[in-house]
Amino acid sequence: MRDGEIRHALLQQLAADHAHDPDTRVWPELSLCLGEARVDVGVVNGALSGFEIKSARDRLTRLPRQREVYERCLDYVTIVIEERWSPTLASHVPEWWGVIVARQSGSRVMLDDVRPALRNSSVDPLAVAQLLWRDEAAAVVMDRGIRERTSRLTRWDLWDLLVEHLTLDELACTVRNHLRARPVREATALPTPDGAMSRSTAT
Repeated sequence: MRDGEIRHALLQQLAADHAHDPDTRVWPELSLCLGEARVDVGVVNGALSGFEIKSARDRLTRLPRQREVYERCLDYVTIVIEERWSPTLASHVPEWWGVIVARQSGSRVMLDDVRPALRNSSVDPLAVAQLLWRDEAAAVVMDRGIRERTSRLTRWDLWDLLVEHLTLDELACTVRNHLRARPVREATALPTPDGAMSRSTAT
């Protein structure tokens, strides 16, 4: 299987999972921590979730760095792997990461839920704040009454102010709201399920 085939199957499954949630937005790629890493699929709704795809053609050499970045700003992380990676995966990802195994069944890609993702307990508030563009951060600072003027403040100044004055829950909620409000070209609605793939639960 190619990465694109697994990605398509995953997007179709996310469409089915969130069919009745119009506020869910998905990115085929989502840049994190000022571009230090990009998660393959990012989903924002009541949480910020990331899905990392590893096909049989991929190597795991980038995974340690990706793991570090994802754990700084994502609420949930799920790794979606082709079957060849399944036996060795446990040594590469923490127990709170979700695991989905992708396998070929004729012309279809099947996604088997092996382990559900658990909530990340080590989110870094600054990494979350950095998901905001400068103008978004400035608007929050002004709306919250933290500063009346922000024109002379750098984006780093603004992020620091948000971390100082907002709780992590408030900051995360604010960031998710801004991500969902971005133009469609930046974040797309989930595709309509077309029955092109199936999902099963591993036993």
